[in-house]
Amino acid sequence: MKRWMLIAMAGAALSCGGTNSTAPLVSAGDGGMISDGASDAGSNAPDAGPTSSLNGCTASTYVDATAAGASRAVAFTFFKYSPACLTIATGQSVTFSGDFYSHPLRAGGAPSAGGGAGPSQNPIASMNSGTTASFTFAQPGIYPYYCAAHENIGMYGAIHVR
Repeated sequence: MKRWMLIAMAGAALSCGGTNSTAPLVSAGDGGMISDGASDAGSNAPDAGPTSSLNGCTASTYVDATAAGASRAVAFTFFKYSPACLTIATGQSVTFSGDFYSHPLRAGGAPSAGGGAGPSQNPIASMNSGTTASFTFAQPGIYPYYCAAHENIGMYGAIHVR
């Protein structure tokens, strides 16, 4: 009986949006729309945040910087971004600061963390030189980024835009 229950639970998990599911992501604050434009049963309640991990960021690791006076800066040195996972509001900007020559910035999912390009409208530009770059996020979504030289040791993160 225990074996049968385990099989049933595994099947239910995979069919309900597991990591290999092709079902579109929805959230409580998506205004009743799935990302492909189809209607769902959602509401206009505030978005509870991401429900899965992307570049090491989960709902519990994002730093909320949506308030008007909040710092929206991501510093990087010693092979990490701080904070690596940041939540901002639509229309706000994030400033990355550090040595882009030593830590080239790239948009998308880190290859060592599962890869993927992320949203096509990701405003994070590739940076290979300089020490400061700001990017404005016009659309809600999750925008992953990583260090091209050090992503294999965990130098990556994401910006969650509400």
